[in-house]
Amino acid sequence: MQNSEEDKKGFIAIGEAVVSHIFNREEISNDSLMQELGLRAENPASSESAIRTQQGQRLLQALPRASHTVAEPRHQTANGEMHADASIRQPGTSGRDYNHPDEQV
Repeated sequence: MQNSEEDKKGFIAIGEAVVSHIFNREEISNDSLMQELGLRAENPASSESAIRTQQGQRLLQALPRASHTVAEPRHQTANGEMHADASIRQPGTSGRDYNHPDEQV
């Protein structure tokens, strides 16, 4: 399957929205990405940015709705507080643990 140039522009906009969510530690879902692209569409940085954003919205609308979202792994402490897991598995490393970026070593 070959992607058109317009699709590639949309994928760039979606990728930018995903990166924004990651940096802001927000859950990533189709709805949250649509909301982010909607905010960007209200005040585009350039005409090229507006085109990318519109195409990204079209691509997301064409996707089937997922029944789940991707979130940072969490665990519950003994006193009931929820915390992000400091040690998670890195893909392709035979299960070796690596330190989470926020964990102080």
